[in-house]
Amino acid sequence: VSAAQGVSFANDVMPILQARCHSCHGGIDPATGQPSIEVELNMTTYEGLMAGSEYGAVLEPGGPDASLLIEMVTSGDMPLEGDPVPPAEIETLRNWIAEGATNN
Repeated sequence: VSAAQGVSFANDVMPILQARCHSCHGGIDPATGQPSIEVELNMTTYEGLMAGSEYGAVLEPGGPDASLLIEMVTSGDMPLEGDPVPPAEIETLRNWIAEGATNN
């Protein structure tokens, strides 16, 4: 997704979060049948993402370089399990945050 087109939360960002983040931040834990919300970060909704975690905000609208989400995925610290987030998906997240991280 090019920055000129604009990045859609629903169409572009949410599929990345579902694929890479939900198993720990909002998905159902198969062992308990209960939602898994590690560090109080629920990434299954826009509101949950914007609410942040027990450590505070995870993104800074308009400031991808100041956003913990970008820091965690570019460093490889997240996701803890599974493959690293591919550069193209990180770029989509960066562009969305740079555009203001709107619920579009």
